Amino acid sequence: MALPGVTLVEMQRIREFSWCCGAGGGCAEGSGEFSLSVATERLEEALATGADTLATSCPWCVTNFTTALEQMRANGEDRVLEIVGISELAALQLADADRSVVAVAPSTGSGTEEDRP
Repeated sequence: MALPGVTLVEMQRIREFSWCCGAGGGCAEGSGEFSLSVATERLEEALATGADTLATSCPWCVTNFTTALEQMRANGEDRVLEIVGISELAALQLADADRSVVAVAPSTGSGTEEDRP
């Protein structure tokens, strides 16, 4: 995906080594604490890229990352990261040319050649 003025960066774990946000497969409902722990670790990876926005194609990821980020802030951590779906990112980019660096949370695939960009 190419958006004018946006630099897409990948997080530490990508492609066949990528992690889910922790909410997939009903994990958020069945193991909420574990789910938020995984999401928090992924958020740390996104923040380490220097991105100001985390984009994902999964609505569960948007919800789980947002919940984990709110929990981090409630615990006194001053974290600045906007979490958006990729459709929302495209719409926001049309309205806001100042968005510059975006971390991408890829959906986990089978790790086969077809899943690679």
